[in-house]
Amino acid sequence: GDDPEVVDELVTTFQKRGLELQFPLFDLEDSSKVEISDILRLDRFSIARGSMRYDSSTILAGRLSQLSSGNWVSDSLYILNGHSYPVPASDGELAALADSLVDFAAVKMSTEYALEISEKSDEGLRLYLEGINSFKDYSSALDYLESIQAVEHANIEYVSAGRAVFRIYFQG
Repeated sequence: GDDPEVVDELVTTFQKRGLELQFPLFDLEDSSKVEISDILRLDRFSIARGSMRYDSSTILAGRLSQLSSGNWVSDSLYILNGHSYPVPASDGELAALADSLVDFAAVKMSTEYALEISEKSDEGLRLYLEGINSFKDYSSALDYLESIQAVEHANIEYVSAGRAVFRIYFQG
């Protein structure tokens, strides 16, 4: 976190894939919950405990080091919804290393969150949304859903007590 070029490269690479990258604050609270040695050992329990304050279901932790040759190497752990995965180590230029980290995270997230459209996709997909407390919330949600390129249209099925149910129909 103390090299702005590295931080900028990582943040930019993750943003290109639509993923937000947040670095720890490295303050007293962080250091009291997880030590650098825990990260270097890729101790998933310590890393998860230290990351709780950031309220994220995904964690990428590890070390990036630059060798005397100028190449970068990484040793990282990816945690998604309580499951941990060692990130394959890579060696090369910083941009290539950042690409491999974001690719690993994106693939793992897609296996967890991606939708698979089946033969019955003409029935649409039922989507439950929480936090719909006003007409403005409903309108914003509908506008967003219909702005997604793959969505042909979205119909509201019902709204009640801060929750809305939409039926999403996909193109193709």
